[in-house]
Amino acid sequence: MQLASSFFFLCLQPFFTLLLLIFLDRLVQHFQGIEGRRARRATKKRRGREGEKKKGKTARTPTEVMSHQAVEALPTPPTTTAAGGGGRGMTPKEEVDAVKRRYIFVDGPVDPNVSLIRYELPFAPSDPKRSLKLRRRLGLPLDERAVDPNVRIVIDSFITPRAWHDEAGVLWVQHGSPHPVSRTETVETHEKLRRRMQELGVRRTGICPLRSLLLAECFLEVIRQVTAECWERGLLLLKIHTERTAAQTAHRELFESRVGHAFRLALKGEKDTSRVQQDIEALKRRTEELAEEEKVLRQECDELASNGEEQMLILEKLHADEITALKKEGVQKRNQLEQMVALPPTL
Repeated sequence: MQLASSFFFLCLQPFFTLLLLIFLDRLVQHFQGIEGRRARRATKKRRGREGEKKKGKTARTPTEVMSHQAVEALPTPPTTTAAGGGGRGMTPKEEVDAVKRRYIFVDGPVDPNVSLIRYELPFAPSDPKRSLKLRRRLGLPLDERAVDPNVRIVIDSFITPRAWHDEAGVLWVQHGSPHPVSRTETVETHEKLRRRMQELGVRRTGICPLRSLLLAECFLEVIRQVTAECWERGLLLLKIHTERTAAQTAHRELFESRVGHAFRLALKGEKDTSRVQQDIEALKRRTEELAEEEKVLRQECDELASNGEEQMLILEKLHADEITALKKEGVQKRNQLEQMVALPPTL
């Protein structure tokens, strides 16, 4: 009976496992649906508030709506209002905090001979006249080319704008270039990468951190070039790059954890080996001590055996002498008895 019940439960175990998996899947889908509905409601509320704030202004184009939905999670680019401190009346401390969150503070503009990423001309958000003076001094047109805001959002999401203060305390900002490049400029980027690898003396094979950094920087420049031509394609390429980087980081962490685990096992093995060696030495010493004791005991046994044989011989000799004496005495007694019996009776 017990065997039949065990067989019955064994047959029903896959069925119950399948039911449990289906229940867990439905439960996960239920919670995901709840989170999705909450996120959609929050998005609708946020868009409703933004629509109320922007009431009276022109509606966004379909492209802008697509970009807002596609890159909603990406950081927004720095604006003149945040950098210049105008718009909503922020305090000086809030302005400094906002600028620090949006920019990377450096010592000056990027060196085009060193950086593989192409940046646009720096500008002063709080002082447009200085920006115009710089463009006039470099012989560039005063009117900048129109830039798609979607391109700016995507590029600033992976190329953080640079910022610094000059001697007069004016804030200067430098963004990644949002303009497309020609085939010649792409070839120049390739040549710059090759030249930088030669200057730094990177290894072409094996693990080389410098080569990895240069290739990562060059890949960001390629993403920037693709984004400047088509921000949707650039956004897709950026997502692939992010996933690849995350996977590489996860593999590195896994490798480091495995190496650490192996190192700990090696240390434990060394400790165990030393302990086993100590035990072996102790057992060897104990074996030698027991061998000495065995030798002493064997000598005592041999001495006892030899003494026993001598005593046995002595006792056998004494016993034989006693038997001989008793035999002689018996013969004498017999002779005396025969003589007494053989005498005639006296008259």
